[in-house]
Amino acid sequence: MAKDDLKKLRSKNPEERKAGIRAVAKSLDRNALVQLAVMAGDDPDPDIRKLAQQAGVYIRQKTGDIQPEPSSDKKIEKVKRITVDEASAQKARQLVQYAGAQLDGGDKAKAVKALVKAIDLDPNLRHDSFYISLSESFTQLEGDEAIRALRDESRIESAVQKDVQIKLDKATQAHREEIGSASGRDVLFDMGLFTLVSVVIVVVLLFLTVYQAGQYQTNLDANKELLQTAFAEQGTPRIVWRDGTVGNNLNFDLIRSDVSAVFATIPQAPPAPLPPKTDILQPTEFFEQTTLPYWTQLGIGIIIVRGLGLGMIALMAALLFIGVVHLFAQTFFGGDGRFAYTAHRLFTLFTGRAILFAIIGFAGIILYFSGGGNETNALIFIGIFALFAFFTVLSSATTIKRAYRFGIFSALIVLIVALASAVVLGGLAGFLFTQAV
Repeated sequence: MAKDDLKKLRSKNPEERKAGIRAVAKSLDRNALVQLAVMAGDDPDPDIRKLAQQAGVYIRQKTGDIQPEPSSDKKIEKVKRITVDEASAQKARQLVQYAGAQLDGGDKAKAVKALVKAIDLDPNLRHDSFYISLSESFTQLEGDEAIRALRDESRIESAVQKDVQIKLDKATQAHREEIGSASGRDVLFDMGLFTLVSVVIVVVLLFLTVYQAGQYQTNLDANKELLQTAFAEQGTPRIVWRDGTVGNNLNFDLIRSDVSAVFATIPQAPPAPLPPKTDILQPTEFFEQTTLPYWTQLGIGIIIVRGLGLGMIALMAALLFIGVVHLFAQTFFGGDGRFAYTAHRLFTLFTGRAILFAIIGFAGIILYFSGGGNETNALIFIGIFALFAFFTVLSSATTIKRAYRFGIFSALIVLIVALASAVVLGGLAGFLFTQAV
């Protein structure tokens, strides 16, 4: 910590040098005396020269190197130290340290309150070099005048307001520099990467869907053939019904929904072990009559064309979304932002999330087809997808808030309007495209 404070003494930033001086004074670091002496004579900032001189004297006094010089002011010489109980004196010293930390952190209002409360607890602080230096650093006055000024509310309010304005100006400047960091070239690169990732993801997921559909259709056909063979046997000796019975059972019909499994061979009387059995696939009617025929008949050429088309639609929907965000943020909420920066940040977010969406989609497709279109599996997948989409929306709102420097509520309104526009137009374009191809 001491090395960091010594480094601050050599900083090019005046505020960091001041913070370093206060820090070494509080820690009574004698290693800083040489640098403080140099700063007291050579620092370009007169306030820092004075503060460095006071800090050097304070450290030497507290470490017993020199005795406090008698004051030339006779009135001050006659002032006697006031007796203060140790608890109040200790509390006052803690408040002074707290004030120094707040002053270094930029919260001058808290620093002033702490200084005033400290001197109320221990009036002897008016003769303390560190307390005086803190008061002078804030008020830009000297000695007792600086200490008295701490109670001048109008002066303090003015100084705090000025400090707040300085912080706002710095924040504005930092924001302008940040939003100016993205160029049109960055946006073009982001658009290209987003489109490429979208196309690859769509093509891969379509291929996976077609493959899973083909596999399920093959297994279903084999399952149907096995079931038909078992139905043709006298008394259906290999059929395992829903209630677990085997063979002829008048309580059930010879239909797939009444059968749970089919033994590979006819079961023999005990103690012979049961032969292996094959579970009967039970796809939902919608899955078997609609989903399977559609996906099993989808050709490779159509998959690639649809992947390219849907990737381009995703790009257009994203551009529409970002454009509406920028328009509404600036027009209706007075946001201070640039289209290039917003596009760069959002495209980066969308590209990363698209990869995660692809992973969820991959798992969802396998889950859906392995269950034969089971509604529970489909609902689980939809729930996970919706939850992830919700967090993506929140991340987008945070990005918009940062890009235009307004509240999260305004960002959410802008996002909802832009999202509605992108979903409606993008969905319409997607529907027309899939109908045409």
